[in-house]
Amino acid sequence: VEGKGEAWTLANTYKKLTKDKKLNVAYLGGSVTGGIGGSNGTVSWRGQTTKWLQNTFRDAEVNEIYAAVGGSGSLWGLMRLETDVLQHNPDLVFVEFAMNDVYTSMTKTQAAANVDAIIRKINEHNPETDIILVFITDEAYIDIDFDTKQGHRHVAEYYGVPYIDVGNAMREELDKTGNAWSYYF
Repeated sequence: VEGKGEAWTLANTYKKLTKDKKLNVAYLGGSVTGGIGGSNGTVSWRGQTTKWLQNTFRDAEVNEIYAAVGGSGSLWGLMRLETDVLQHNPDLVFVEFAMNDVYTSMTKTQAAANVDAIIRKINEHNPETDIILVFITDEAYIDIDFDTKQGHRHVAEYYGVPYIDVGNAMREELDKTGNAWSYYF
């Protein structure tokens, strides 16, 4: 994956949904990916994303690969990648560990190295697999561009992997509406 030089797109995901009519989507992350606090995970970002894919591409079979473990950081995700994700041949993989890497006292460099290895291993398994990094936050870090998120983002930008910064989106929503954090959580 050495310096792709261009942004990865979701072209493989779109092809799988519209031509092959089957998508295996994996969610590798911590408790927020698992849906902590939600009703059976269906109101989580993971559950809502799978539901959106199923509702938007009704002719396609969308299979969810659940690889979320509460409290796990990117090192544990890297160690679980083969057994929990790659053996299921995903077409699209969401990776979410930046916040838990803070909680496990990981440095920016360690977090970046783990995410780099995750991206490389997914690409080695199947270079057409689409990858999206997801950066969540908690209330204490809403206004902080914390080190592990910086490390994850640096790797995503290096490879051109798309990422979703939920923390930034949440900050914008709070500023726009004036609602408190507790309104959403």
